[in-house]
Order: sequence, then structure tokens, then C-alpha cells
Amino acid sequence: MAEAEPDDGLRRLPLTRGECKDGPRPCPLCSCRHHTYLDVTKNGGIRLNFPGREVWELVESCSLDVADRGPHLDEEVGPMLNLTRERVRQIGEESRYRLGKNRRLRELRGGSVVAEGLPWPDHGD
Repeated sequence: MAEAEPDDGLRRLPLTRGECKDGPRPCPLCSCRHHTYLDVTKNGGIRLNFPGREVWELVESCSLDVADRGPHLDEEVGPMLNLTRERVRQIGEESRYRLGKNRRLRELRGGSVVAEGLPWPDHGD
């Protein structure tokens, strides 16, 4: 028989999407890597994505919830992440460029690996 974890009053991060999918929203688990309230920089610093707002004021607090609803326009994603439409476009273009550099993914473009209809920028490699 497995021992129950001690109840120390701390909330544990979910191990699977199923454990949190129907959880409270806005999500109270800011330390989750999919939470939109803050990011950890490469240097280990913390960057607040919504300065001046509290967690419970966010319309979207989980990037996985947003992804579950399918594709979004740049204009829709910007406010969710506190980014301008142009910055969302730049991130999308850079992401497609990085994916496109991988030769194996280029071979798989016709399959389900890449969403159809997305332009693949040519950066003159």
C-alpha cells in the first residue's frame, strides 16, 4: 500500500495536463512553467508579464488552456501575453524559421508536424 503524501498545506504542481485542465481559473499556481503571469529569464531573474496587475485579474492564466482552443490571430495572442501584435508576429516568424532550419522537419512539412497555411519565411540560408 502506497503511503499518502503529508499534507503540509502547500499546493503541488500537476504532473499531467489532466490534473490541472479543470482546475480553478485564473490558475493560482504561478510557479508552473505554463502560467502567463511571470517568466524566468535565462539569467534566473523573474519578469512579470503583467506589471501592475494581480494574478486573479488575468483573463488567461494558462498557456495550455489557450493552446487547447486551437490557432489564434496575432491580435488575440498579444493581450493574452501582454505583447504587441508586431512582437507576436516576430516571435511566430522566428519560431517558423528555427523549425524550418531543421532538415527533418522540412521533409515532414506535408504531414501533421506543421499547421497548414503558415508561411515559412526564407531568411536566405
